[in-house]
Amino acid sequence: MDTKWHLPLLGIGLHLLFVIVADVSADRVAQRRPEILFANSTLLNDRKVTCDNFRPSDGKFAADTWACHNMKVDGLYLRYWYIPGFGADTGCSDGKSKYDSRNDLAELCRQMMRAHGVHKELWAAYVNKASCLRSPGKRVIFALSGDTFHWETVPQGNGYVITFRCMAVD
Repeated sequence: MDTKWHLPLLGIGLHLLFVIVADVSADRVAQRRPEILFANSTLLNDRKVTCDNFRPSDGKFAADTWACHNMKVDGLYLRYWYIPGFGADTGCSDGKSKYDSRNDLAELCRQMMRAHGVHKELWAAYVNKASCLRSPGKRVIFALSGDTFHWETVPQGNGYVITFRCMAVD
């Protein structure tokens, strides 16, 4: 059996496979959506939430995704935390565990989206960028008390949110 054609045929086959995969990937990327920015100032539960949204990121997302860059609440950062054992952000574990369990990012997303007239189902609430350095001052959490959410001021310490995102399904 003559094997001199095996390598060229294999090369042509791999090239065709690459073209097909690249074409499908390009379609998927084209279906992705740009970041949507929350307003630079939003009144939420009697506190002013500010975002330095000078321009959206270059990222593309699988679903509508809202962002708040350099998020502050009445000038204070939102406390950042981590779940022990699940991440490398051990330097962000300065607070008592009660702060971690009561800081509700999902509800914060829902209320921020509602404040902007968005009534979609929340898919994900996440901190895209955080600092584990000591905060410049006191921080806040968005906590549940009884059946209502409120802002609560917590002490200065390690860990605060810089960029916060909310992803919703259609």
